[in-house]
Amino acid sequence: MSRILKALLFAVLLIPALLAQGGSKIVITGERMTGKEDDTQKIRGFGGDVVITHLNVRITCDSAVHFVDRNEAELIGSVVITQDTLTIKTDRGFYNGNQKKAWASTPVELDDKKVFLKAESGDYLFDSTRARFVKNVRLYDATGTMTSSELIYYRNSQVAYAFGGVKLWDESSSLDADSLVHFRVTRVTNAYRNVKIVDSTNVVLCDSVIYDQTNRVTDAWGNVQIKNFEENTLILGDHVNDLRAIKHTRVEGEPFIMQIDTVDGAADTLLVRALLLESIGAGDTSKLIAHDSVTILRGGFASRNSYTEYTRDPETIYTYKKEEDAGPPVLWYDNSQLSGDTVTLHIKQKKADKVFINNNSLIISKNGPFRFDQVSGTNVVMNFEKGNLKQTNIYGNVLSFYYVYDDGEPNGLIRSSSNSAVITFDSNKVEDVRLYGDPISEYYPENLVTGNEKKYFLPTYRDYGAAPAKSEYFDKFLIKIRETEHPFYARTTE
Repeated sequence: MSRILKALLFAVLLIPALLAQGGSKIVITGERMTGKEDDTQKIRGFGGDVVITHLNVRITCDSAVHFVDRNEAELIGSVVITQDTLTIKTDRGFYNGNQKKAWASTPVELDDKKVFLKAESGDYLFDSTRARFVKNVRLYDATGTMTSSELIYYRNSQVAYAFGGVKLWDESSSLDADSLVHFRVTRVTNAYRNVKIVDSTNVVLCDSVIYDQTNRVTDAWGNVQIKNFEENTLILGDHVNDLRAIKHTRVEGEPFIMQIDTVDGAADTLLVRALLLESIGAGDTSKLIAHDSVTILRGGFASRNSYTEYTRDPETIYTYKKEEDAGPPVLWYDNSQLSGDTVTLHIKQKKADKVFINNNSLIISKNGPFRFDQVSGTNVVMNFEKGNLKQTNIYGNVLSFYYVYDDGEPNGLIRSSSNSAVITFDSNKVEDVRLYGDPISEYYPENLVTGNEKKYFLPTYRDYGAAPAKSEYFDKFLIKIRETEHPFYARTTE
């Protein structure tokens, strides 16, 4: 075989080996060079303005040790590695030409004109454009800052995987988590475990979240708690989807809302639970909608129903009987039970102002053991003064039972019917009853009433039981509340 043919064959056999080793050897120059060679390895030392080149990677440092057979160099002093727009700086590191990999166990910085990374140690793979930085990691870009214990960053896709005490923040919000995946281009962050999001008014706690900063969408899962310090509102649920841009929030998975206000210096707390809660709008124009198995409690007011709307300005609670409902919505106010196909409660200065009951209206007020004032009609309007019932107007098919008292002593009852009626109250007791349109009244003296109270019920009478109690319906939510403070607010959850 000729010498030329042997050389060509050797070159053909060498090409796969070179490709497997990164395709080329690193080249090192410097002002001084020393070297040694034994049976196991060939080592050369370089000093003074050292320059290392490998394909499109260029490295400068004060001195270097070249491990020739391994195609690797140890980089010592003022190390600067560049590739196109990428710059990596450290005091001491290594570069392997076979893997096209640089790494350092001393503080290292990476700058690619889009992000700036720094950490106690790290490595970079030039082919996959993957950086892995460890300990006291900080990432900066035009949109914000991220810190973590470990970070893997892919430059081409601009995706960061962060682990251990992760914090991501910008001028408007911050996000803490045990780990996260951050898509820098879309500004979407998937965060996991011990998640906490803080913005100008809210603190969000959850197990995991998809946080879209561009479209202002927060999709939180698992033990979700949202505290709004501006409106003093707290939300709990297993899943919260917050579409901030269109001001629409959905809460699912045993949702619960608590809003704390003050009336005459005392705390006035609104508690709501349901199967689905929706919040539409913000501030005074906001509306809360509760769906299915709804329970509401506020001071002396309570309700159970299948659908409720709560608006803040004017403050109104509206509920109605859905076609598939077995029973109507029921409200309790102090010692009275109210029910009807549609019930609307208007609140003024945090106290009941007016109640409108439409269709199949029924009001039951407890006066004593087994003594219930009752009135039914088509529609009812109840008027309050500073939270105390003053007048009730009943329209259409009026039927009523009212117990009479004389100087506080029981004195029988009156059964009446008419087309309409006006009932006035004093200290929540009937003071006067006026009937209009074919009025009929019957008086039953006390000796006929005593012991026979259970006989005097309207045909439509239905006792829905005691009003929902806080301990029975809401304690399991209240014990889930995690105390949290907001950096801009001194108030905490009560």
